[in-house]
Amino acid sequence: MYRKEIKKEVTIEDIIQELEQNSLNREQVQRKEYHKNEQIAEDYGRVILLKQGYIVKFMHVKKQERAIGFYAGEALVDFDRVFVSKEENQFVLKSA
Repeated sequence: MYRKEIKKEVTIEDIIQELEQNSLNREQVQRKEYHKNEQIAEDYGRVILLKQGYIVKFMHVKKQERAIGFYAGEALVDFDRVFVSKEENQFVLKSA
């Protein structure tokens, strides 16, 4: 489950792990909900905007959607080249 905000008990690593677990299933990411059916994500094509400024970018790698960037506001939070083998990674565009 994605978090509305980073609280003391939730680390960046926790959020990244959650993104990794869901990165191949875009429908699941788009429809991620928080308490009381409050939707915290909006789909804009290949960019998912999460409230509180989190942005996840997706692209196709060998016919699969992969997360390629995770941002908080303007800054890249902790991963850029993600979840792909070295062979696949040569085709992944790095986020600016």
